[in-house]
Amino acid sequence: MQRLEFKKDAIFLPYLAGYFDARGSFIVDKYNNIIMNFYGDEKFLEELNSLFGVGTVTLMPSASWKIMNNDISVILDQLISYIIIKKDQALQVNNTIKDKEFCFVIKEPPEDINFFDYVKEEWFYLYLVGYFDGSSRWNLKKYKKSNEYYLQISLISKYEELVVLLSEVFNSGYIIPYNDKFKFIVMFQDSLRLIDELEPLLINKRSELEMALKFKKLLYLGKYEEIEKLMDEFKSEKQNLSNNTTRIINVCEKLFRKVQSKIKYLEISKSKFCQEAIYYSYDNLDLFKSTEDLCEGKKKEFQIAVNINNHVEEKINALSNFDESKSSAIRRAITFYLNDLDSENDDNKLNKDIDPFDLLDQLKKQ
Repeated sequence: MQRLEFKKDAIFLPYLAGYFDARGSFIVDKYNNIIMNFYGDEKFLEELNSLFGVGTVTLMPSASWKIMNNDISVILDQLISYIIIKKDQALQVNNTIKDKEFCFVIKEPPEDINFFDYVKEEWFYLYLVGYFDGSSRWNLKKYKKSNEYYLQISLISKYEELVVLLSEVFNSGYIIPYNDKFKFIVMFQDSLRLIDELEPLLINKRSELEMALKFKKLLYLGKYEEIEKLMDEFKSEKQNLSNNTTRIINVCEKLFRKVQSKIKYLEISKSKFCQEAIYYSYDNLDLFKSTEDLCEGKKKEFQIAVNINNHVEEKINALSNFDESKSSAIRRAITFYLNDLDSENDDNKLNKDIDPFDLLDQLKKQ
């Protein structure tokens, strides 16, 4: 298979469109600037910046390639025919820039997309690879009951058809419900075969890929002590990449008590609940913007700690474009999420990550 290169051609551009649908965003900030963001590995973003010659790469608080206003058309004129999830947004942004009318509200991506309409397109496979390279998560694991080592690669999306096509096109893995989304999981021989197939095409996940290939070699040689060392190295590398930090949010007593009550019901931590609130608010940006901070004008004498990684930070950055501070944006996100949970008659518990072996054991008992 031909190795993917940073070129403005019919191979790389569909990949980049899939990547943007997974790890990109459009934002209109409080100054009415339109911003197109790509998030990911620093080297990957630097290469994109060099290829297109517009925008800037920033590293704080997380690595991103930011393109503003008129420069966005330089990207969209070449990507727009391949973008699927954010197609309506891309058309709206591109037309607005060319009409020089920057004061507007960006549409939300549609809830339902018929991805099967694109199966016959020659470029669709590369789009899927780009989406996978943008949003997949990699882990080296050991199943304690049998002492088996395995590579697990997973991906979460709200689009069921998309994860079904990933499973079918890659001929790998299985799909489970995950909160209000769907989780695609590949492991064991499937994951080892998949990394061989995709090796020439993965760019953003290059460091994870190199670790996985090393794991495969050690596994076949039976060098289990070295695998244990590699697992520790892999965890350390992931921590460095995710740049986990803890942010302390000051909240009023009313919001604190409401969060306490809800996490007890849902059986999750405050940090996990706040992360869910941030993701939920990002996915419903227009409704979030009209939500008032429950703590507005009240004393903020209570604290909530939120674990922040690059993915969460990306969402906070987007939300804080409409707020005075990141803390205020997070409080509003929590308020918004609580309001929506309370408005539902059926509060479903947030799904915990499911061990695939336990899932298989459950299925055998049925």
